[in-house]
Amino acid sequence: NNNTTYSWNTGGTTPTITVDQEGLYHVTITTSNRNGTLNCVSADSIYVSLFPQPEANLVSNITEGCQPLFITLTDLSTPSLTYTYNWAIINENNEIILTSSQRTPNFTLNESGFYSVYLHITSPDGCSDDTTLVRYIEVFPQPDANYTVTYIEDRVMPVPDYDFVIASALENEVVEFNNTSLFDPNDQLSWMWDFGDGSTSNDFKPEPHTYETWGDYVVILSVTNENNCTSSISYTVNVEATLEFPNVLTPNEDKLNDVFIIKNLNPKFKNLLSVYDRWGKKVYEKENYQTYMKEGQVHNESQGFDPSKLSDGVYYFTFIYESYIKVTKYHSSLTIIR
Repeated sequence: NNNTTYSWNTGGTTPTITVDQEGLYHVTITTSNRNGTLNCVSADSIYVSLFPQPEANLVSNITEGCQPLFITLTDLSTPSLTYTYNWAIINENNEIILTSSQRTPNFTLNESGFYSVYLHITSPDGCSDDTTLVRYIEVFPQPDANYTVTYIEDRVMPVPDYDFVIASALENEVVEFNNTSLFDPNDQLSWMWDFGDGSTSNDFKPEPHTYETWGDYVVILSVTNENNCTSSISYTVNVEATLEFPNVLTPNEDKLNDVFIIKNLNPKFKNLLSVYDRWGKKVYEKENYQTYMKEGQVHNESQGFDPSKLSDGVYYFTFIYESYIKVTKYHSSLTIIR
């Protein structure tokens, strides 16, 4: 009632006090009757414990990079306790796109732009805090290199059913490389073409290219923007040449025309060599024949068809060759003399 007084050990005289220090708090309450002739007194005490107030803090292992950007966030909150975590990644439209409750979460940021990082922590005692690092992470746009191949002669390619070979050309055929890369038009880009034969170009669209020697050429296109974000793509361009066959073999061990050597044969292609005598009897057959000449150099000579045990005379051969461009059957005569 109106005749009640409060006496706290802090000096307070109101029914309610606010404290910010740990310790024992005591209150004495006195109330009297209307004429003040009778006082009633009661007292009580309570010990107040204060839990530490956390302060949320964080750091990312990386704050900028090319897309997709992989980041790891680390809790630096104080004091060092095991908190309950609520992480959020926020895009430039203020939309939450990723969340986590782990202490050290990993995130993948696939789109370019700025991202804010939010952290809310709750201590085991129920005390909490939060922080937001605005536009903390920047993801740079990543170019996507790619190209196609066409031919000046308008011959139909690319090679079907071979993912690793983009096209096949003939020796000295003019080849065009078409840059189909995807990139941010606002980026400043540098280009690097490696045509696999020692020649290069830094043009967006290089000059038409000619391969002088048959074989497989790995053509690499790399694009780099001003933030050093790089993308590369590589395909194999197969270059073929017309096969040339010997029509005379002289197996006299003088190292000249001793074995059957096919000029410009690419040994990676399926083939079948069959040799017959004049009466049609098969005297030799080899699947995936490997003896060939390239740029004047003979390869796998010891594995070639050696006619030294056959009689001199006219023979006939059939060679079936399955390249990327087509399947071809060659028929011709072969004279063996000593």
